[in-house]
Amino acid sequence: MTRSIQILYDARDGGPITNEECAKVNEELATLDPADVPDEQIDNVLSYLDRQFLYQQVEAKLTPQLERIIEALQLRIC
Repeated sequence: MTRSIQILYDARDGGPITNEECAKVNEELATLDPADVPDEQIDNVLSYLDRQFLYQQVEAKLTPQLERIIEALQLRIC
């Protein structure tokens, strides 16, 4: 499990993620192969990314890559 996925796993039950950690998670997720996201973490990653986009916390340069990850993960749960 990647460091970013581990941070999200640890935070899924309400644990805090700092702004610096969010930025690092976003950068790592942008370079991640969607196949590397464990099945049990897909919903967690999608929920995190949904919130990042909702609150406009995604750097513009990462948007296309993160949208690609979202699309690929959504296909895996269908």
